[in-house]
Amino acid sequence: MIPSLNEPEIVFGLCSPIGTNNSAVTEIIEKALKTYGYTTKRLKATTVMKEVQIKSDEFTIIDRPYEARYDSHIRYENKIREIFGHPSAIAMLCCAAIRNIRRSDVGDADNYRNSTAYVVDQFKRVEEISLFRQIYGRLFVLISIYSDKDQRIQRISDAIAKDSGAGRPEEFHQHEARMLVYRDESEEKIPNGQRLRDAFSLADLFI
Repeated sequence: MIPSLNEPEIVFGLCSPIGTNNSAVTEIIEKALKTYGYTTKRLKATTVMKEVQIKSDEFTIIDRPYEARYDSHIRYENKIREIFGHPSAIAMLCCAAIRNIRRSDVGDADNYRNSTAYVVDQFKRVEEISLFRQIYGRLFVLISIYSDKDQRIQRISDAIAKDSGAGRPEEFHQHEARMLVYRDESEEKIPNGQRLRDAFSLADLFI
């Protein structure tokens, strides 16, 4: 008989389009879990992926300007999937990161941490979600976060304008923002690209 776990590790995954305020949702999760005595660990997929060093000027992470930052992150993610030869490569790295947290905190990567939740931000492909469901089963909860597209485009456009100054017209910022939104939804012609449109509907919970 498999023993029951009273305060098991729980893994929350976030799935959302670019321009969504994931931090606000993560704070809600943390606050709710705290009432049950849980500690929350945050994991950003874009941070975890940097552990894989791609030695090529073509795949350098750029922090600014805004549109170049997202372009470099997406290209880096896609390249990692290509290098590993599997579309769930980013999720694999996040699983490894969870094991590293255990190893650091309790000295054993296989020793589960009671009353601990991990929030993984975020998933962009169906294969990543499938991997986490295979590993964590019902202790994995996928949350898809909806945010109005026009509002997201305006938010992204404002961020692009802030980084680029007054040298470019508002129409250019809007165009760049739309291109990022459409690219984030699905890079259909890129085998290892983003597939948010397919992944979004697989959530256990929609916000």
